[in-house]
Amino acid sequence: VKFLRDQAAIYEPRLVVLQVTGNDFSDNPREKLFAVSDQKQLVELPVRPPGFKRDVQWVIEATPGVANSYLLGLVRQAMLVKPQGRASNTVDAVGSDDDDALTWALLERSISLCAKQDWPAIMISVDMDPQHLDRLRALCASSGIVLIEAPTRQQRPDLYYKRDGHWNPAGHAYVARLVLDHCHRHLILRAEPDRIVARSANGS
Repeated sequence: VKFLRDQAAIYEPRLVVLQVTGNDFSDNPREKLFAVSDQKQLVELPVRPPGFKRDVQWVIEATPGVANSYLLGLVRQAMLVKPQGRASNTVDAVGSDDDDALTWALLERSISLCAKQDWPAIMISVDMDPQHLDRLRALCASSGIVLIEAPTRQQRPDLYYKRDGHWNPAGHAYVARLVLDHCHRHLILRAEPDRIVARSANGS
């Protein structure tokens, strides 16, 4: 939302690609970049200073070979596993209505910002539970936005890293082809394909 509001215009985007994942519904309230008021309005919150976890992340990323190590991936996966035995970046169970409200408000604001600037937009769904996905389909349909449903890890395990729930290079290439196919069908990328702007459906 902040990017679309404050910076996207300088890139003169021909297409905005919005992505929402199953874990956005739990991550967005925890990140505390935005909140939903009692009046159901989206409220921007002050950015908190970096904490201990961010310090650790900087150390890991600055140490050659550590960030992409298999051992670190296993540790990260163990930390993400929920009591039910599922990782938080796989298909999530539906969260509370209060937590869900924030992500829906962010999605609606993102769509509104694109419409206000007359920027074409498409949505990509990643590993969403059926109830969230049904609501996202309805939101996209009512907003006139194409929804691209990426295969889940269960449907296409070959597109995901084994050590966590993120796309591997094949997964990124697969979804990129889906987006490009849409662009070519609608003649969005007849020229200047570098103008595509992609951002996740969160507050960043």
